[in-house]
Amino acid sequence: MSTRMVWAVAITCMLVGVSFSVVLGVSEGTARIAGEVSSALLVIAPLGLAVNITARRRRANRHEDSPDSVEFQAAVSARSAAFGDALLLSALVMLALTIAPGALPMLWAVLLLAAIVTAFWLRYAFALRRMRG
Repeated sequence: MSTRMVWAVAITCMLVGVSFSVVLGVSEGTARIAGEVSSALLVIAPLGLAVNITARRRRANRHEDSPDSVEFQAAVSARSAAFGDALLLSALVMLALTIAPGALPMLWAVLLLAAIVTAFWLRYAFALRRMRG
């Protein structure tokens, strides 16, 4: 299956999940909870798989999956350093949500994910530059 087809299926599932959550968002009780969980799964699972498949294919095309390559070593170094950043950022977001619980938790979650991804890519770029000389 081509990468475009993978992303087309993932985006279609995401749109179905979002519309499913909007339709079931007006219901009450257990139907609402089941609708939110199923719509979240319809959004998260296909997008996660599409990102994983795309990243694997990109690494294979660039020959970054070889353990001897500089890119692979830089990615491993960046992942291990970004893990500590992710833990620290998560703790700070939890502290912020504890202090100000009404401050749009979804916005905090999106900002946290963006900060974690940014931390990884910055560390990867610095590690790659340091290893290449």
